[in-house]
Amino acid sequence: MAHPCPDPYPALTGTDRDELYTHVQLHYKRFGWKVVKVRTSTRPTGDVYRVTLGCDCGGRARESISRGIRQRKSRKTGCQWTSDLMRAGDEWTYVPGRFVHNHPPPLKVEPSKDSIRARAEAQARKRAAERGRVRDVLPTMHLGLYRPGPKNSLTDVPGVLVSVQSTQPSPSVNTGVTVILPRREWLTEACHANIFRFNGAGEVTGSHWVQETGLLNSPIVLTNSMSVGDAYRGVLDWAIAHHAKDGQLDSFLMPVVAETYDGYLNDICKMLIKPQDITRGIDLCSDAPVPEGNTGGGTGMVCHHWKGGTGSASRVLPGQELAPTPAPLLESPVNTVPPQTPTYTVGVLVQANYGKAEHLRIGGAPVGRILHDQNAHERIVQQKAEAARHEAEERALREQRRQQQYEEQLRAQTGQQPLLGIDQAFAQAGQLANQLQQAAFQRQSRQSSASDDAQAQAQLRWQASVATHKQRKDGSIIVVLATDAPLNPTQCERLAKRATVGFSRVGGVGHNLSGDIFIAFSTGNSIPVASVARPDGASQADSLRPRARTLAAVDDATLDGLFEAAADATEEAIYNALFMAQSIEGFKERKVEAIPLKWVKEIMEKYL
Repeated sequence: MAHPCPDPYPALTGTDRDELYTHVQLHYKRFGWKVVKVRTSTRPTGDVYRVTLGCDCGGRARESISRGIRQRKSRKTGCQWTSDLMRAGDEWTYVPGRFVHNHPPPLKVEPSKDSIRARAEAQARKRAAERGRVRDVLPTMHLGLYRPGPKNSLTDVPGVLVSVQSTQPSPSVNTGVTVILPRREWLTEACHANIFRFNGAGEVTGSHWVQETGLLNSPIVLTNSMSVGDAYRGVLDWAIAHHAKDGQLDSFLMPVVAETYDGYLNDICKMLIKPQDITRGIDLCSDAPVPEGNTGGGTGMVCHHWKGGTGSASRVLPGQELAPTPAPLLESPVNTVPPQTPTYTVGVLVQANYGKAEHLRIGGAPVGRILHDQNAHERIVQQKAEAARHEAEERALREQRRQQQYEEQLRAQTGQQPLLGIDQAFAQAGQLANQLQQAAFQRQSRQSSASDDAQAQAQLRWQASVATHKQRKDGSIIVVLATDAPLNPTQCERLAKRATVGFSRVGGVGHNLSGDIFIAFSTGNSIPVASVARPDGASQADSLRPRARTLAAVDDATLDGLFEAAADATEEAIYNALFMAQSIEGFKERKVEAIPLKWVKEIMEKYL
């Protein structure tokens, strides 16, 4: 069984090799793993340029030669977890390698004793607890006729596996990778698939081959726009490492990589997604519920000017009874097997990075416009209150200066200051104290007003910046649909088209610079992948002699339920991406707020 272990965050670097090694050990010890040095690589000059690290349980298990009560079992499990310390100039960098162990953590995991780290972990848990999926936040909202699957996620479709990885080594880098496997044997067993382009300002590699053949035998990788090449290379690296024979890869492979642009919150030009992130993601794929919000490829995405990201949902609908099949011949009269009523699942995963604030609709309610107007109204009220307070302060200062001028003129006319009695002296001292107190209060008020103004101006700048950026590059949305209903490629394309209905319900329009692409595949049939023809003529099939294959397919007249399920699940998946995302401050100190769920509840109470 695979046991993943998170890599250090942020990335570990240093000039001292031993100190960096200690930091790596401490990081993995927090999660229960013990790291040891395996090998040191040196150049001909004797300089060390690489230190290979491994798990303490790596290596072949050996039988104990001790006897009696002192007999001890070997700790070695053959674990292949590895990583490296690499030298570049005078700096050492920790480079993660294989991500998973083949055994549970051998060390006891203790809570963090670092007060700063513990506080950060507590705050992260608190922020996560404040978010929720749309069904938890709005339990009375109608989300379609069909019930969700047990996990209400893409992984409800049998055989579909997903992994998400976020890459955030520094506040200016917020990106990641989402890997979707149609089935575990994706390289050798294809499934029917097709792609629908609602607006084509985006990239999906391998799309020509999918549309040409109607087959998918590749993971679907979702990442940012400038990491498409590394993701493509990562899929090939995994295939070569696991399936190449004699330096050749027999199966024909065109990796499918889709992208959306996260350059507003992510320093995208650093291109920190590497091929090993994809190979690790393929190894980590599981049927667990998909983590949503700031996860995977959606880590740095913005949706309707609020924090967007990854979302998922599913629908389960009943099929029609299958025709009765004859039972095997027995000694008794011929009997028939009773008909079976199948159920089909439609799962959806979205990477939402599109839309304007005022276009957002939830359950038909114009939530985006109301929030936009509410923010504008609050800013106007706040500005009017600040203006009134400034005017009152200016009026008081003018009155005070006028009184001082009158007293100075009176003293100038008499030519001398009047004598002060004891009572008059105390009165003047009290007046002076009151003036000092009033001046201090006014100074504090001005500072508070300046702080409020700065916050208001920052909010205005943030919204203006997001609006300007989104107008220049509106973003995109990638929608992946999976079903276990046996669909042919044409039906997969029709299913993908219906996802645009859910997309438009939330406020999607398909602007000129928005890459809105929908990918649908069906696991209802398994088609062997064609092998690559070799120069020696060796091949698994004779391509010149047609061969028939029997495939199942849903009757076109009974597709309406699947169409409705696709639209409803897409709508809910986008809601989940918005509701689960958290506020984030990223590249160039740009901040994008999470949609305020409290305000959403108050608004929706008037519409539900």
